[in-house]
Amino acid sequence: MANTTQYDPKKVAHAMAVLRANGGNALKTAKQLRIPRTTLRQWASGMPAPRPVPAIPNAELVDDVSAELATKFENAALDALEPEALGVALEKASFKDRVLGAAIAIDKRQLLIGGATSRTETLSVHLVGAVALNAAGSSTLAELLGRRERTDSEQ
Repeated sequence: MANTTQYDPKKVAHAMAVLRANGGNALKTAKQLRIPRTTLRQWASGMPAPRPVPAIPNAELVDDVSAELATKFENAALDALEPEALGVALEKASFKDRVLGAAIAIDKRQLLIGGATSRTETLSVHLVGAVALNAAGSSTLAELLGRRERTDSEQ
């Protein structure tokens, strides 16, 4: 007998939002939601499923569910840092575990809202020799360094 599980559009939208929060990891999302991975992939790609399921929800519904989940993750991050508000269970967690939980919640929130989850900075350095610094003028770094070297050696 064929499996004819029905999914309502809200559940499909929720699954797509969780998939987004998991960075597109269909296997992880399938395990969390107990939905077949192939079904998740079909929903994500917009392909029709081989069995009767509702139409893929529109992007607006997925965005609405994503916004709801993002708010829940934001609240979870705040709650993790204020254990007295939640009760005894979280108070027993170490500070490190609470911060780690908050960091994961923030990362998932950022994935849901399309925000940055990492940061890259570039530093450009141009090395200048002492001769070039001396030629630049009297109040140059080389002159200041020269004064400091003399002060250190005089002591």
